[in-house]
Amino acid sequence: MAVNLKPTFDIVQRPTTHYVFLEKHGPFAEVAPPCWEALFPLLRGQLDDAQIISFLGLSTIDKTRKGEDGMIYQAGVGVATRPQKPLKGLQYKRIRAGSYARFLLTGSYSQIGVAFDRIFKTLAENNVQLRPEFCVENYLNDPKVTPEDQLKTEVLVPVA
Repeated sequence: MAVNLKPTFDIVQRPTTHYVFLEKHGPFAEVAPPCWEALFPLLRGQLDDAQIISFLGLSTIDKTRKGEDGMIYQAGVGVATRPQKPLKGLQYKRIRAGSYARFLLTGSYSQIGVAFDRIFKTLAENNVQLRPEFCVENYLNDPKVTPEDQLKTEVLVPVA
C-alpha cells in the first residue's frame, strides 16, 4: 500500500491532556472504526463542543495480556478541563506530558497501520529509545469536510 508518510520526524513536547474516551480491545484496524462510531453518540449531550480541543486515537499493546486482548485502542477527545461529573459510557484520564517522535501522515486513516510499521522501523534504525506509553494519533482536520486524500494525522510515538 502506498502511504503518504513524511519520512522524517521531529521530537516534540506534548502538554498534559485531559482525555475522554471509549476503549476497545482487538486488532486496531478492526476495532478503531466502530470505536469512533460509538464515541460520538455518547459525547452528544454530555460534553459541550466548546470543551473539545482535539480528536485523539490512542493505541498500545499490553504485553501482560495474551493475543488480541492485549491490543488496546482508545477513541476520544482532548478536553479543556476535567469533566465535572462522570460521563455515561465514557472514561476519563490524564495523558501525561512528555516527549514524542512526531510524524505526519497525509491521506486515508486506513493507512495508519502501515504508517506505524514504517515509523517503528525508522525509530529503530535511528536508535530512538521508546517510552512505555500509548501512541497518539492526533487528527488535524475534519473528515466530514476534508477530502480523504487531504486528511492530516500527526502520528506520535512516546520517546525517552
